[in-house]
Amino acid sequence: MNRVKRLLLLVLVGVFALSVIQLPLGTDVQAEQNGGIVLLEDDFNAYSQSPVGSTWSNGTNNGSWVLEAHGSQMLKQAATGSTYVAARGDTTWTDYEVSAKVRLTGTPTTGSARVGVAARYTDKNNYYTLLIRRSQTKDEVLLTKRVSNSESTLKTVTVSSTINTSKLYTLRLVVTGTSLEGYVDGQLLVSATDTALTQGSIALYVNNGSGYAGKSTLFDDVIVKGQGSTDPNPNDPGPVGPEEPQYPTDRLVPVSNSSQLSAAITGAKPGDLIELNDGNYTFPSISKLHGTAEKPIRIKAKNTGLAVVTGSTVYIKESSHLVLDGLTFKNTGSYSVRMTNNNYIRLTASKFNNPPHTGSSTWVMIDGPLSSHNRVDHSVFENKKDTGKFIVIGGDNPGFTGISRYDRIDHNTFRNTLPRQVNESEPIRIGESKLSLYDSFTLVEHNVFERTDSDPEIISVKSGKNVIRYNTFKESLGTVSLRHGNGTLVYGNRFLGNLRTGLDQTGKFLGTGGIRVYGDDHKIFNNYFEGLTGTTWDAPITITNGDADYSSSTDLTKHYLPRNVVIAHNTLINNVHNIELGYTNNNNYTKPPQQITFANNVVVGSENPLVEFKTEDSALKAGFIWQGNIMFPTGTATLGITATASQIKVVDPLLVKWNGEYRPASNSPALNAATGSYDFVYTEDSQRASAYHVGAHEVPAP
Repeated sequence: MNRVKRLLLLVLVGVFALSVIQLPLGTDVQAEQNGGIVLLEDDFNAYSQSPVGSTWSNGTNNGSWVLEAHGSQMLKQAATGSTYVAARGDTTWTDYEVSAKVRLTGTPTTGSARVGVAARYTDKNNYYTLLIRRSQTKDEVLLTKRVSNSESTLKTVTVSSTINTSKLYTLRLVVTGTSLEGYVDGQLLVSATDTALTQGSIALYVNNGSGYAGKSTLFDDVIVKGQGSTDPNPNDPGPVGPEEPQYPTDRLVPVSNSSQLSAAITGAKPGDLIELNDGNYTFPSISKLHGTAEKPIRIKAKNTGLAVVTGSTVYIKESSHLVLDGLTFKNTGSYSVRMTNNNYIRLTASKFNNPPHTGSSTWVMIDGPLSSHNRVDHSVFENKKDTGKFIVIGGDNPGFTGISRYDRIDHNTFRNTLPRQVNESEPIRIGESKLSLYDSFTLVEHNVFERTDSDPEIISVKSGKNVIRYNTFKESLGTVSLRHGNGTLVYGNRFLGNLRTGLDQTGKFLGTGGIRVYGDDHKIFNNYFEGLTGTTWDAPITITNGDADYSSSTDLTKHYLPRNVVIAHNTLINNVHNIELGYTNNNNYTKPPQQITFANNVVVGSENPLVEFKTEDSALKAGFIWQGNIMFPTGTATLGITATASQIKVVDPLLVKWNGEYRPASNSPALNAATGSYDFVYTEDSQRASAYHVGAHEVPAP
């Protein structure tokens, strides 16, 4: 509903802006192996004659596709003067990635030569392509689309290094929904959003001018992988998390001062371990420095925490596969660390306890439309004494043409911020309002947030398709806020308030909160809420009205009404308030939520309505679906809603405390009592069995 109008808003924020960026090409940066089901794989070694015309179709019915040996057998196209396409696969494929190794064997004397891979190919007149283009004057990487035989460029970058005509480049085109990403040798170089084509097979693409006569294009190792889950991080490792990678060391480079550090970084190669002896260091600006997936470049404290970063911002840009390990950050500036348009940068096992900055500061900024797959982990962020954020996932501002994607924030501790500020002091922010229609796919997991009180939003989500899972929020005066964007998953988190309360700067009451929701298509499940005191904006589950709808507003700063949200298998116990619905913000939010499902939740409380409608608006109440919930008001509490037993069963769920949390006892009516089908729901260590329990726990107390 209203998807087309929503997507049209992207045009208003300049998604299809044409950019010319000087970037390197040809560095052997190896991408991490992506998950997904292999749909097609072809290295051309199994054929005795050209497969084009049999296994592969000649989509343009021209040219001459032949096999040629270059160490291994490759597919070759030597014709010039036209476009040549060889296609293969299923035209019903939607979201997937296609990769291939490609080579241009020469430079055209006039005009240009283009080679690439195509996705969502339905015929010779309709497809997306990722291309490298060589000419006498410049070399480029392009993301293009052809619709109804009309070609247009979605994004182009001019590369600063010459295309090597002896080298095979790995091109990878990823299509997910309306998102397109183009990688060359593991580096994300071009990305865009487009709504024109939704499905189709893959193809190999050649377009060579007559000035390319006597030369050829080569293809090898074609792989197509499907995306088998709506979870952007489907390989869920569960609460224990994945094993940490072990890196080899080819060369140890010890340093003892800032000059030596700068020289070591300038001369760094894949596999280097730059080891910092105890002391203070200022960092040089790091630009276009590349390790590999197997052999990253590591900058590591010899003794964890005793190599101290001072001076100004550590700035890393257009680099990949670097690791900063075991450092203590006490530098000053608007940013402690800023990472722009990087891929696979890891900041690990470090400590941030920076001195206050005049004005606000962000300790870690990850930004740039070409940024992806960066990680901040196993670090401590504490005692922030100025306004601003601990970590921001951003894009390009003011261009707003893209956002960093597939970043991971995990196994960190965030604690002891300033008291509540007016705004703009969230511990973590993912996106911003003008980037909110982009999907970021950020993963925030296994972190601890303790007394992070500086902003109403502990985690402020302002982009799409993120995952917030397995985090613990202790006595924090705020909420996880799905403020902008769509399709985020929030699951397996623990919100523990210990009945803590506080006051803001004006003396107004503050409480510990849970999750607040705006936007479409979110899923909130398997979360545990205990001892929370928040209300209105900060109740354990807060679904307010909105002041905008994607069908009628282009102002991305507004509060878009919640719609098509599933809230399932959560446990709420001993909170002052529990579920609050339809707050209007003094009648400024007039658009009630739509299609909000509450299913198989357990709620137990001794005061206030367990379900509280902030207004008695019939349209508000009509927007909610209730199924299979168990609620038990005690003391002065009431149910707060009229419901059938199939919607809400009013019965004691017989919860007992075990391993620090209230779980169903062996005789609980919650056992095997859930209704409906919610196959996306995970539990402690796996997906739930076919007969599953009501509430957040599939493993009951013994």
